[in-house]
Amino acid sequence: MQKDPVVNALFERLHPDDIKALDTIVPELDHPYAQEWCKPTNNMARWRALTLRFCTHFLPESRQRTMLSEKIPPKGIHMMQRADAWFVGDFYSSNMVIESLASAKIKLIDGNNYLDFGCSSGSLVRPLAAFSTKSNWHGVDPVGESTQWASENLPLGTFNQSPQSRPLNIEDNCFRGVTAISIWSHFSEKPALDWFEEMARLIMPGGWLFFTAHGVQTIRWAKKRANPETLERIRLGLRQNDYHFENVFGGSEHYGLETQDWGNSYLSPKWVLNNLSDKWDMIFFQEGRNQANQDCYVLKRRWT
Repeated sequence: MQKDPVVNALFERLHPDDIKALDTIVPELDHPYAQEWCKPTNNMARWRALTLRFCTHFLPESRQRTMLSEKIPPKGIHMMQRADAWFVGDFYSSNMVIESLASAKIKLIDGNNYLDFGCSSGSLVRPLAAFSTKSNWHGVDPVGESTQWASENLPLGTFNQSPQSRPLNIEDNCFRGVTAISIWSHFSEKPALDWFEEMARLIMPGGWLFFTAHGVQTIRWAKKRANPETLERIRLGLRQNDYHFENVFGGSEHYGLETQDWGNSYLSPKWVLNNLSDKWDMIFFQEGRNQANQDCYVLKRRWT
């Protein structure tokens, strides 16, 4: 399996003159990323990602070749990488998605529809749509300001506001695949099951769902960060029920959204198998793959 497939594929579209042009631009920048780019390194994936950032922001001809966007959401528009300079999209998660799909022997197919469920302002759609330009990329999110910004600034994707409860205003069997980064890490159990049911409606038979979720590894990851009593409560909930929900917002609104069933949730592969096997086959699982914290799953829609 190729590592960093999205970054490598986009980097290969650059022209040598693009990189040469950076030699007169980047050394003048007063930023740690610029200093990192100028130093010798054995981490070529990191260097290539930085090169794509700088080329996208400083060289319009590079943007035409890679199809990446230099637009950064302003303050007030949600994005997970808020402090990230010269942002061009979520390279980490896009690489993780394509690597996980490759492990499950899945490739993106030209002309098919794909959805990022919980897309925020389009951070994941940006590199995936540039990587696979002949596919049709969509994103939905309940925060309307985020999807509106994405619609106005990211032409490679189609973005719409979604309700907090199913259904989505989308026809059956519309998508070959759906991604959901850190979405099922926040539902209480009933809406979690409801939204898996909705994904089964939207994804065509033989299609796939990639998602990440908190699990046992999250407890290990959070050992030095969280209250020991909280971690013990989570551990006990997982041991007893294979699913545990913490209402961390206390019912207060978050980005204008109702949070009675939105907080922090934790689930096990056993819960997935026990509750979803009537319509899904689990074809890939990797504990802690997402930031050494969340587990990664790929489910395949059964022909039922």
